[in-house]
Order: sequence, then structure tokens, then C-alpha cells
Amino acid sequence: MNRMSWQLKKGADRRVRGGHPWIFSNELAHSPRQIEPGTLIDLYSDRGEFLASGYGNPQSLIAFRVLSRKKDDDLSSPDFLLGRLRRAWRRRQDWGFAGSFRLVFSEADELPGLILDRYLLATEGSQVWALQILTAGMERLLADPLPVLQVFADEGLPGWDGTSVVLRKDAAIRKLEGLPVAEPQVLRARGQGQEKEQGLARAQVEVRLFDAPAATLTVDLVNGQKTGFFLDQSWNMKLVNELLRMRSWRKSQLKQGEEFHVLDLCCYVGHWSLQMARTIRELGAEPVVHLVDVSASALALAAENLRRAGLRFFTYPLDVLKDIAQWPAGPFDLLIVDPPALVKSRKDLAVAEAAYVKLNTEALRRARPGSLVVSCSCSGLVTEEIFSAILARAERKSGVRTHWLTHGGQSFDHPILGAFPEGKYLKMRVLEVLSGSAKKISGSIEEPRIIFLSK
Repeated sequence: MNRMSWQLKKGADRRVRGGHPWIFSNELAHSPRQIEPGTLIDLYSDRGEFLASGYGNPQSLIAFRVLSRKKDDDLSSPDFLLGRLRRAWRRRQDWGFAGSFRLVFSEADELPGLILDRYLLATEGSQVWALQILTAGMERLLADPLPVLQVFADEGLPGWDGTSVVLRKDAAIRKLEGLPVAEPQVLRARGQGQEKEQGLARAQVEVRLFDAPAATLTVDLVNGQKTGFFLDQSWNMKLVNELLRMRSWRKSQLKQGEEFHVLDLCCYVGHWSLQMARTIRELGAEPVVHLVDVSASALALAAENLRRAGLRFFTYPLDVLKDIAQWPAGPFDLLIVDPPALVKSRKDLAVAEAAYVKLNTEALRRARPGSLVVSCSCSGLVTEEIFSAILARAERKSGVRTHWLTHGGQSFDHPILGAFPEGKYLKMRVLEVLSGSAKKISGSIEEPRIIFLSK
């Protein structure tokens, strides 16, 4: 396929030479308006030097995204895409990822606009590939993803016969590319008739925290958030598990058979709670989990996942910001604060910061002295510095003193290019509560209150 040529303004080539994968429209020496969104383009400096090839979009502030820095690469060839997929797979295997993990993370894997998550189904040994297509260029390159995915699947286990494919074009960010938002599509599934889609909407997925035993969670790979699950917290969960296992913590907090209360805010399908509760029980205490989420369908799946593991739990169908007065009161031994992204644009940053402060203040007020608070932000515009300031403000407002034990971020199946800080979005801190007047759990704890609502 022939490619158009674009030229940069004088001095605008420094970032792209340094490895950054984006060019903004105001860095071009001409208007990008003459092309169709997603057109393949060769990019040149003001002196006529080849810099990169990729695709352009006149409707986006990000006018050009890099696919390759080799002029001879045939970007429209299936072999180009297969080469990128194979390299991404090898990298994940080298780092020990097994079961379910992110196979392609957009710019970090030199496939901008593509998210590809691989889910291993625990009950059948088959796999599901869930794709998000976020840009016009990737929409054109992967107009029909099945032929490329079939070749790739047949190079390993379980092969194409054991592979289902779900295509997600429902992310609101597509609107910034001039793309429509569409309902999820099951492009390929095992089974017959409606059973195919129904099976993927209640898929039992195998998740491993590196060398830990696999956990099985029921998730909705058709209509669930993002691609149906959140795979980016695996390294953070491993860190917190290690803290729970440390000798001093076990000696002071985890007494044989004693109840250990976990508050999981924005729990989604209960992954954090399940992983932490398994470790708590392994160490001899009896976990009691309090699940909070605004989504009734997510709470129903979380309840199913914890029930399967034989755990004691309560569910609270609450909006964590609007319904703070209805949060369980505490005190808690482990608190997980993992809200969805609260910042969509820079103009929302101040409001979002206040919301993060509010959430963390209320969590700290419910923390028992000696407890751990795990606080996360997945908003890319909330930097590490801003997040640290948020937690410091929450500590002052709560009247609780803490030690900041460690920090984390997105797991390395979601790698960050050194030249592309925009690829970093997830922050995590673990705080040990030193002092404070935590509230007591209100009421008696008897049977779980599970809320099931039909769609």
C-alpha cells in the first residue's frame, strides 16, 4: 500500500527522534486535512530525513502515531502485525506471565490504538482474546482481525479451535478519533447458538499472580468494563500479599482464627479481595470481606467469586462518593481504595483531586491502628506527585498518622516506554496506619447481604 509523506516543522523532530510515538497537529509543516483518518504515512524532518512510518488522523489532536521506524516495513501486510504479536507474546513469556494477561498494550508494543487481552478459561483450557480498537488507524489496519489472529493462535496452544474472540469498540475515547462507539461483538466463540455469547458473559477465567497458585474468577467478557476484567493490578497484589506474609505483620496482626476485616471499595468482581483473603486465610486468620460497588451486576459476580472460594462476605450496592454515609463503619484491618478513573480531561483535575481526597480520608477514618490501606489511582492525568499530595491531604483531614510502606503501578504486561510517560497511568501506595480512632463495625455480622438485580 502506497504511503503519503508528511513533513515536520523545523525543530519539531526532537521528541520523535527520542522515541516518542506521537506527533501533534501543530508540529506539522502543513495541514493534515487532505487525508482520510487512518491513512498510512511516512514522516520526514524539515530537512527531508525519514523519521518514522505510521498513520495519521486529521480529526485528532494527535495527528500521527508511529508504527515503525524502518522505512521498508510493509505496515499493511499481515506479516507486520504478526511480527508485532509474536514479539509481544515472547516478552510476556520471558517475564513469567501465564493464564490471563495483557498481550498488547498499544504504543508500548508498537501497535498504537490496539489493546489485546488474553484470558485463559479455567474450566476448558481454552482462551479468549478480547480486543479494544481505539484509533482510526488501527481500525483500518485491523478491519478484519480474524485472519491474523487465526495464524497467530495456531502457532501455540490451545490453537484456533480453542480460541474465542471478542471485539470491543465501546470505549468513549474513540470519539476523539472521529469513530463511532459500538456494542461489543463476539466475533468467534466455541459452542452453539446463544450459548456462545452467554458462556463468554459468564466466563471462568484463570488468573495468576506470577508464582502464586491460580485463582478462578467468573467475569463478563462481553459486557464487562474495559475488556471484561482488570489485569493491571497483578504486581500490586503480589506486593501486598508479600507484606501480609512478612513476619512482623503476621506476628502482630494475624492471630489464629481471629476475624480479619477487609474493605474493598469499587470492588468490581472481587479480584483484590479474593487474592488478599486467600493469603489471610493461609496465615491463619479468618477473612471477612466487605464488598462495595455501584454496579449490581459486578457485585453479583464478586459474591459468586468469593462464595466459590468459601469466604465470608457482605455486599453494599453503593456509589462510593455519593453514599459515604452508608459505607460500613469499620474498623478494618485491610482497606482497598481502587476507584475508576475520575479524571477525563485537565479541566476536571481539581474536582477529581477533591474526590480522591474524600475517598481516602473516609477510608483512613475506618482503618484500625496497625492496618494497611492500599490506595490506587488509574487516572493518567494524576501524576505520582499529585497522588502523593492527595494522600498527604487525606491523612491530615482524617487525623490518622501513617507510614508509607511501598508503592506500585501497572503490572509489566502493561509496560511503559521510557520516552513515552503518557503510557503510565496506574499508581498504588500501601500505607500502614500508626494511630487514629477507627470506627467500630456497626451491627452484628451474620449472613452476607447479597444483592442480585436482573438486567
